[in-house]
Amino acid sequence: MNETRIFADAYQTTFADPKEMLEFLAQRAKESSWIRKPTRTLRLVPAIQEAGKMKDTVGKNWEEILEDTENNTQLALKIKGETYPVRTCAIRTILDRAGISGSGLRKLETANYAKVVNYCLKVAKGDALIKIADGKVSAVHGGDHHDYSILDMRAVFEMTMQFLNTNFPGNSYVEGSGMFDHSIVCIFTLLYHDKFYVKHSNYSSDGSNLSVYCTGNGSRSESCTDGLCNRRLLCICNTDWNACKYNGCRSRRI
Repeated sequence: MNETRIFADAYQTTFADPKEMLEFLAQRAKESSWIRKPTRTLRLVPAIQEAGKMKDTVGKNWEEILEDTENNTQLALKIKGETYPVRTCAIRTILDRAGISGSGLRKLETANYAKVVNYCLKVAKGDALIKIADGKVSAVHGGDHHDYSILDMRAVFEMTMQFLNTNFPGNSYVEGSGMFDHSIVCIFTLLYHDKFYVKHSNYSSDGSNLSVYCTGNGSRSESCTDGLCNRRLLCICNTDWNACKYNGCRSRRI
């Protein structure tokens, strides 16, 4: 696991085992905070214009964080008097709050891009739930009571692994398969079981969306020669940029 320049948009790391991943997620929670504000009060601005105002809000490594922002989104988000650099994975959620999309936006210069998005933010309804992680805005979710809930990523993965240990004894973590970047956390577990069901529901996840994928049909084939045809590869993912809502979007829960 590598924690050098963890603030960078392109940061990515892998985990040798689940314990290392859980410890890492606990540390990420300490470096994260959530802010709830009316969406109409948010404003995008070119980061270079607000550089002097972000030293206190960004904290340690602020110069490197601003440099990384200039190399990526070149944008900052003003939140009621405070300004934070915007991470690449947050852009989609900001556009969702503004109710705007389209490939034409990407062709605009930074200042004009911010101006167009701000026109839409000014008339947006409801609250926004903003995740600040490692010095940057990582997501801007819907913040009304029927939208997103905040859950501890470590607790979500820990409970999921406890469920697997109880219901699928002998399951094993695929060494080195756990990975993290600022948009997703993912691990692979090998199950030895003939039946596995994934339930779909419309209940909330958190500012991140827990998804479960399983490959393999769990049946034993006559042509099988390795004696392990009842193996299934389970992928558990937690994403920040495509979080699940109480209504209208499907989460996947074991």
